[in-house]
Amino acid sequence: MEDESCSGRRERAEALADPAAMAADRELYTLLQREKFDGRLTERLRQELWLYGWRSLLRWMQDGTIVQRCAEKGIRFYYRFEETDQLRRRVDDRDELAVTSVAWAVEHFVGKTLPAGKWDPDQGATLRTFFIGCCLYAFRDAFKAWARERRAHLEAVYRSILDYEWASPETAPENVAAHRDTLARILEHATPAARAICALMLTGVKHHKEIGDQLGMTSRMVEGQMARLRKRARAMARRGEIEVRYGAVAHGSAGGGR
Repeated sequence: MEDESCSGRRERAEALADPAAMAADRELYTLLQREKFDGRLTERLRQELWLYGWRSLLRWMQDGTIVQRCAEKGIRFYYRFEETDQLRRRVDDRDELAVTSVAWAVEHFVGKTLPAGKWDPDQGATLRTFFIGCCLYAFRDAFKAWARERRAHLEAVYRSILDYEWASPETAPENVAAHRDTLARILEHATPAARAICALMLTGVKHHKEIGDQLGMTSRMVEGQMARLRKRARAMARRGEIEVRYGAVAHGSAGGGR
C-alpha cells in the first residue's frame, strides 16, 4: 500500500464534528496513550474500527458511491464503469476488497498513525472520520490490484481466440478471413469484458451463467455486455462498416442462454 494515507490533510478541512463526540475521542486518545497503544482499550478500538470500516466500504461499493467517497477525500484513480458495476452486483468482490482495505487500514491507523500523533483532536475530525480516510486510501490501492488482475484475465481470455480455429473445416478460407475481420472490427472498441465474453462464446461456452462463472461476472452483467455489443454491431452494419449475413446481429435477436 502507498504510505500517503492517514495524513489527515482532507479531514482537517472538514466541518467541526459534534463537540460531545470530539470530547469522547479526546478522552479515549488519552487513555490509549497511557497504555501505549497496546492494551485492552486499543484492542477494542481495533475491533470497533474494523467493523465500522468494513460496513462502510461494503455499503458504498454496493450503492455505487465508493468512487465519489474517495474523490471527496482527494483520492482519485482510474476505473472502468463495468468494474464499479461489478462491485455493485457481486458480493464476493465487495467483501474481498473491503477485507483487504480495512485490514491494512486498521493496522496502519492504530499501529502507526495514532502513536505518531497524526490525529489532532483540535483539527475537528473524529477518530472514525480520520480512520475512514485511511480505509479509502487503502481501498484505492486494493482496487488497483484487483482491477489490474481482472483486466489481465479478460485480456488473456480474449487473446485466446486470435488463433483459435473456431470456424468449421468446411468453411472456405476467404470466408474465415472475412469473419475474423468482421469480428475484429466489432470488438475494436468493445469493453474488455465484452471481448472476453465473445471469446468464450466462440469456444463453445454459450450460457450466460457459465460465462459469468469463468469471468467473475453475474449472468445479468454478461447479458448487458452482449446487448450493448449487439447494438453497436447493428449500428455498424447499418452504416455499412461491416457486413453480417447471419446470426444475432443480422436478425436482431437477443441470443445467448442464461
